[in-house]
Order: sequence, then structure tokens, then C-alpha cells
Amino acid sequence: MARSPTTSDVFNAIAEVRRREILDALMEGEKAVGTIVADLSLSQPQVSKHLRVIWNERLDRIDDYLKELQETESSSDT
Repeated sequence: MARSPTTSDVFNAIAEVRRREILDALMEGEKAVGTIVADLSLSQPQVSKHLRVIWNERLDRIDDYLKELQETESSSDT
């Protein structure tokens, strides 16, 4: 069965070529959006859009982890 393409799926989120280029640019560490724009010759809105998708994925994972911790804590209290 084929996977439904969603940006909440990390594989689909990084499947986009520009996002991988941005990730490669960030391998050395944090960079300002303006630096990424200049390095990759992309527009600021493009870079911001792609960073937002990657950031949303990370926040979703953190949210899932926190829910898991709460469930574990609740079950150990009983």
C-alpha cells in the first residue's frame, strides 16, 4: 500500500529536494535564514516555508513524547 504524502511524516518532509539542501546547509550548525538564502540562492519565503515544515515535524515528535510520558505517569499512579 502506498504511503499518504503528509508533511507530518518525516520521510515525506525530507523527500523534497530543497529541504534536503537546507538540511545539508545546517549540518555545520545553526545559521540565520538570511545566510541560508544567500548560500542556496533561494528566496526568504521559500527557506522559511521549508524550515517551518521541518520544525513542525520536530514539535509533533516532542508532543508525542510528552503524551507518552503523561500516559506512563498516569498508569504508574494507579
